Amino acid sequence: MLNKILLRNDVNKLYNEIVENERYSNKKNDDFSVCCELSNKEQALILLYEGLFKYEVIVAEEMFLSEFVDQIDKLFKKIDNFNDINLGINKLIVKFVAKKLNIKEIEENNNQDIILKYIYDKYIINGFYFHGYSSYYSENIKKMGFDPENYQNYYSEFLKLNEIFNKYGINNILGKDFFTKESYLTDSFLMGCYYSINAPMYFSNLLAKNEYSYLKYKKDAYLKDDYDGCIKNLKKLFLILNISEEDKKEILEIVKKEWDLLHLCEKKISVLLIKREKVANHNNINLDNIINDKTLTFYDKVNYVMTPRNDKIVLRNKVSIEDVFLLEFSLVKKEIPKKQLEDEEKLLNREMLLREFKNVYGKATTFLIIGALLVSLGVIITIIMVLRG
Repeated sequence: MLNKILLRNDVNKLYNEIVENERYSNKKNDDFSVCCELSNKEQALILLYEGLFKYEVIVAEEMFLSEFVDQIDKLFKKIDNFNDINLGINKLIVKFVAKKLNIKEIEENNNQDIILKYIYDKYIINGFYFHGYSSYYSENIKKMGFDPENYQNYYSEFLKLNEIFNKYGINNILGKDFFTKESYLTDSFLMGCYYSINAPMYFSNLLAKNEYSYLKYKKDAYLKDDYDGCIKNLKKLFLILNISEEDKKEILEIVKKEWDLLHLCEKKISVLLIKREKVANHNNINLDNIINDKTLTFYDKVNYVMTPRNDKIVLRNKVSIEDVFLLEFSLVKKEIPKKQLEDEEKLLNREMLLREFKNVYGKATTFLIIGALLVSLGVIITIIMVLRG
């Protein structure tokens, strides 16, 4: 699914325009995304991928695909915010569904009902839920299907890590129950991509998103795959919590093992698609009620059907490979300027030196005061003795 489409020349050209030309990605966010760490280029790319996914699932006609890609290109050029581009893509889906069904007059009520029912059947009834995961696990899923929480990991190591932080008053810094064998799905394509970029979430929670991230953290360090930035975040946490050298060493060893494991293959946006019919019903959409709602325009109804509703759909059972699809998309490659890295390193070193100085200064102050008092006392006694002759 989508593999052939992503190899097309016109799709690759549009991808390059989004990455290289700010006209395509310099947009307002509005309410399109709650994923504040995503750059505009990443949001634009995910929106492109989502549009192609909707076309593949709902329209699935190669003969119209060139025109569809061209129309998306025009949307990115003309519209200045992501939310309206998303709505524009939904309108394009309606246009091409009408073409596929040979419907000439979209404005006729009966035709609108036919189009809406068709979209509902393709996108909801026979559609998919999404699970963003680390690219490292793709090969295992291709061989074994998807079995929640049953894959190579260092859970035992992270349980130790939790115990270390517990000593310093932080309970479950990872935000995960490692004993529960369940995974979460979403009906949002965007969130599926976001979760993949940050997968596994407990790891990104540790390195960039925990409750201490107000400490001038690089909150997008994990999303940008910036190992040095993640380690600097950790060192700031070590500093504020006065973590011992022994505990620091163990934490950093666990982090390095997990990082190396996840980077045994190229990092991409990796999203698992599971047929909705294989999961307990979470649709919460009554199509008849939508069709009969006179307060909604036709395009409002289309948008309503395709709007995400559930971001935490629990999956506990294994899903066979026959019932899943794997999507993998390219990420925007980011170069961190050398000067920026050097400046950040100097700042961190200054913070650590200041902290150490305060600790030493605090211990030394008492002795300095006592010494000063003794000297003063000696001077006073000497003066008295001189005056007495």
